[in-house]
Amino acid sequence: SPVSRAILFLFIVIMGKINFSDLKHGIGDYKIVRNYYDDWSKDYDKVLKKWNYTAPYKVAKIFNNKIKPFPKKILDLACGTGLVAEELNKFRKVNIDGADLSEKSLKTAYNKKIYNKLFKFNFQKKITSIKNKYQAILCVGSITYCDDFSFLLNELTNITSNDAYFIFTHRNDLWKKQNFLKIINHSKDWNIFYIGKSIKYLPGNKDFANKIKMKICILKRKNLV
Repeated sequence: SPVSRAILFLFIVIMGKINFSDLKHGIGDYKIVRNYYDDWSKDYDKVLKKWNYTAPYKVAKIFNNKIKPFPKKILDLACGTGLVAEELNKFRKVNIDGADLSEKSLKTAYNKKIYNKLFKFNFQKKITSIKNKYQAILCVGSITYCDDFSFLLNELTNITSNDAYFIFTHRNDLWKKQNFLKIINHSKDWNIFYIGKSIKYLPGNKDFANKIKMKICILKRKNLV
């Protein structure tokens, strides 16, 4: 069952034998993703620190340096336990909301007292629970689970203001396989603002190490007519 698979993954992580195919290849069904991260949420921060996961810090640094003026209202999409918001707050105090599929991850994020509001979010469904308009949206380490990026970009137009930014990370292997540059260029609502060089994703995880890297990308919403 999905729950038993998630528990098995957590056991393998704790034992230090990281060799679980779902982490590397992504999981399509949102119920499996939810249970997977619900069961991992308790040790998530500790395990990612062990794997030397620095994407939240690197995204926060680029975001802080390149986005001028700094956005007054931010949404952390697929926020997990709140790692990105924690890093942003090291640069400056931010006005940030969070959204995620995993209720237990949201509970951990809530306890960190970083976010103003927290929402349930599913990549595969229309965004209905979020009514605010944001000047910037972050999505770090989660596009692997987005089956239809064009659909996501379209949905984000409903919760962003004019000239808003969308900053996200994506794995190099999937960027190429999914022809991500073509998808972005075909968007009627978003332009490329920045694409960074390839950097290490999970260097402390043997399945990723130097094999799988990631890009940091910033899109800027086109002017509303």
